[in-house]
Amino acid sequence: MMNKRERYLGLLVLAIAGGYGLFLVVQRAFLAPLDSQVTQIRGLNQAIATSKKEMERAMTAAGKLSEWEKLSLPADPKVAQAMYYEYLLKLLRDCKLDERDCMPSVEKPQPGPGNFYTIVPFKISGKMTLETLTELLYRFSAHQESVLHQIRSVTISRVNDPSGKVQVNMSVAALALNTAQPRKELLPEGGDKSSPVIAGKPREQFKLIASKNIFEPFKEPRREPERPREPEIDSARHVVLSGFTSTGDEPEAWLYNRLTNESKLFHPGDDLDIGGVKGKLASVSASGIVLVIDDKEWSLKLGKNLRDMKRLGEAPAATGTANGSENPSLEKSQGGKPEAATETKADDTTGAAAGPNVKANSESTTGEQPEKPVSSPASDETPVDSAGEAKKVE
Repeated sequence: MMNKRERYLGLLVLAIAGGYGLFLVVQRAFLAPLDSQVTQIRGLNQAIATSKKEMERAMTAAGKLSEWEKLSLPADPKVAQAMYYEYLLKLLRDCKLDERDCMPSVEKPQPGPGNFYTIVPFKISGKMTLETLTELLYRFSAHQESVLHQIRSVTISRVNDPSGKVQVNMSVAALALNTAQPRKELLPEGGDKSSPVIAGKPREQFKLIASKNIFEPFKEPRREPERPREPEIDSARHVVLSGFTSTGDEPEAWLYNRLTNESKLFHPGDDLDIGGVKGKLASVSASGIVLVIDDKEWSLKLGKNLRDMKRLGEAPAATGTANGSENPSLEKSQGGKPEAATETKADDTTGAAAGPNVKANSESTTGEQPEKPVSSPASDETPVDSAGEAKKVE
């Protein structure tokens, strides 16, 4: 006899088996047909979506049909073939192709699917240069705004031709819609004068295609040799305080420009513009001059160039660009850009100066020997100007 526990286990097994059997019966009777219906509904939804897309394409095509009818060849296949042949001949003549080198060949018209249109195919074969081929393709594409045609294939092969021509085999085709109206000409009157345009871009922008000949080995483009750059000249470094003279009680300073071989005479209060330095001459002494540049005073000693100017009122240790001192704005002779002057050692004053070497009074001094010195008696002060002529002192 089974005890109580065994009876419970047997009943549980029977309940599980009965439940599984009931599930199988329900699945076969109800769930399987339901799954089949769900799958069928999904298929129908996909078919509806496909039909909607086809309807949208058909509506789009219907909207363009009237435009295509204007671009189509005439509905009569023979008339369409003759008209398109005349168009191709004119296209080749416009591209300056000789009929002996290139001619279109007629092929039998082919009815399209559904007999809604007729395909009018042609083949163009012949020899031409890459420039002529580029011109032909450009015009053909530009005429698609007036003719319903296209290029099906193009084959280009290299041939032994001293003029650089290539063999071109091109397959083209035009459409003749059954609903198209008769046309007298494919291109409108004056529609192809001399420069048809593709997408707003002129023909000249397509010349690069012909310049890169794929049938020839690559050649490095010829480059013009670069000219060496002329070194920049710092004019201020070549302007030297060359001399000091006095006429009566009025001191004078001579500035010599080595680049132009010119000497200029300045008096206190004169505006100074030489070697890229612009300012006012404040004072002149036997040892040097004082310039005012941007409301700041700068000193220049005799025999030094304009780059050696030093700011007045600063400690010697603070002079020079390396120590952070401020130098006047000097413009180079090339570019006109201001450059901060740096303190350098004075150039040798052995260079020839065109300023006068005049001994007038015991205070007159010269920093450089002029190329043509002019002397005068000490008792009779006779300064000379920059041209070397004596000035009369009243």
